[in-house]
Amino acid sequence: MNYYSNFDYSDHIHPLKVWLDNMRINGLETIILQKCRRDIGGPMWCMMERDFIVETSDACGKRCEYYEPCNYVNGKCRHLVHGFTGTGKFYRVTRNGHVRRVKHEI
Repeated sequence: MNYYSNFDYSDHIHPLKVWLDNMRINGLETIILQKCRRDIGGPMWCMMERDFIVETSDACGKRCEYYEPCNYVNGKCRHLVHGFTGTGKFYRVTRNGHVRRVKHEI
């Protein structure tokens, strides 16, 4: 599944379907989205705390009330996922779902 960002509109990363739903709700005709990819090795996102954390910090591990190891014993928490980073590929998306690659200056 592809994920996209638009930091002019929201700091969240969503699949295209969510962006299309947001466009319909907010009456937007077009929006420019940047395709994103997983940032392996970068900061981890805690789905429970809804924030980026450093896996080895005091905010994560057995001290966290949401800590639930993937193997049910110890190690990486199942609520941690890799963050995203932009790819530099921009797309103009219309309300009817038409997606076209465009050049975009940041």
